[in-house]
Amino acid sequence: MKKPIIMLAMLFALALVAAVTLAACQNDADIETKEAAGDPGEPGTGELIEPNAPGGQEPGNGNPAPPPSPDVTARDYVDRFTAGDMAAVYQMGSEAMLAATSEQAFAGWRRDIEGAGEFVGHLVTDAERINEGGFDGNRYQITMQHTFARVVYNIFVESATPGEVSGFGIVDVDYTASAVDLPYMVETVAIGAGTPWELDGRLTLPFEAGAGNPVPGVVIVQGSGPIDMDGTDFGERIYFDIADYLSANGIAVIRYDKRTLTHGARMGKSDTVWEETIEDAISAANILKADPRIGRVYLLGHSLGGALAPRIHAMGGDFDGLIVAAATPRSLHDVTIGQYAAQIELEGHIPEVATLREMLDECIAFAAAIPNMSAEEAKRTQVPALLGGVSAYYYKDFAEHPFEGYIKDMEVPIFVIQGRNDYQVLADVDYALLQKLFEGCDNVAFRLYDGLDHRFMASDATNFIEHRNRILARAGARVDRQVTGDIAAWIKAN
Repeated sequence: MKKPIIMLAMLFALALVAAVTLAACQNDADIETKEAAGDPGEPGTGELIEPNAPGGQEPGNGNPAPPPSPDVTARDYVDRFTAGDMAAVYQMGSEAMLAATSEQAFAGWRRDIEGAGEFVGHLVTDAERINEGGFDGNRYQITMQHTFARVVYNIFVESATPGEVSGFGIVDVDYTASAVDLPYMVETVAIGAGTPWELDGRLTLPFEAGAGNPVPGVVIVQGSGPIDMDGTDFGERIYFDIADYLSANGIAVIRYDKRTLTHGARMGKSDTVWEETIEDAISAANILKADPRIGRVYLLGHSLGGALAPRIHAMGGDFDGLIVAAATPRSLHDVTIGQYAAQIELEGHIPEVATLREMLDECIAFAAAIPNMSAEEAKRTQVPALLGGVSAYYYKDFAEHPFEGYIKDMEVPIFVIQGRNDYQVLADVDYALLQKLFEGCDNVAFRLYDGLDHRFMASDATNFIEHRNRILARAGARVDRQVTGDIAAWIKAN
């Protein structure tokens, strides 16, 4: 492993507003089939169609934005081609591809889909790793439903240039596949509409939802980092998976792009989790509460979202229940420092770890100084590099509003879930702490899942490094159906 510090910062620092993507979760896998109604644990039939979430991200806190992941690049490219935005299509193409492909070829492909009608949604995305013939990267086969046809595309993205497309073509246009059998309704919503922080969102609704038959609704609150509404990362989409299953089984779900993704370049370094997460979660809850088709409203918070769930509820969310998924009641700097310490313990033989040790000592000293900082001093203080591009006030605010401070006398039902093979938030530490905090509370249920990781996907990892490597190596994983089935059953029972 050549650059352990960079890799770890990319994947596993739990807290950061704009610099880190807490392997919070995420999933870009095939969309399976299921029925719009039925037992929450049973998949059925009928093809699921879901509009695409926007790809890419803006820079955060004045730093250049990293290139989008290859799967986001592929989906974004096809979306732009389908919309006829050929200027963007040419801009995203690699020099080699543009040199080998004429404008006439693109015009021909556009004619091929002219009769397909209006774009409805993405049916499935298949990913295949290829390393042959001078190409090292992924081939994505994206199937899209139009009003009168189903169109299949091949898109190639090289690993060395994840923001560029190096190959493209239409595999098939099937005019016999014009029937669109949605297992639920999909509506576009705007979180914070009319404010400077407006966000794109999706509301998925069971067909049976109506003013005379309101259904439960769920707000999904993501983990840390600039995350889209699907939680797209490393070929996985955790939040899409959850929303997809719940809405196909009688529960409405609202999810949205995170503020640090859409507006990261304009956010301030002294912003806190209020600006990053809480305010938008409350706005999303209010959208559901104002919809006559929605009855009880729940919050499903994952990772950072789970750690903030009681605070969101108390500060205006006012939910009918909370699902706390892969969360911690500890301070963010404690969790992040623990993750780096785990890497040092497991990879202490690597020369680069000596530098990491020095940086970790700086973080420990910073954490010890936080309680003695005034608010103004904390806002002026830049955190150590390992903790991201925010001010100390981000961490101070979080530490001064602890999880346990919001759960006293909380009477709404709570469902705490975690994977035993999660090495970002630890079952024997964080899950055990939550059990202790809620000890004797009749309104709290717990479920620990063997063989599942931080994203509630299958993993045989036995330590932090294996956990990271499993995520880097796999593609197309999905949230375990036992988890989504349990969530659906708990919501319906509470």
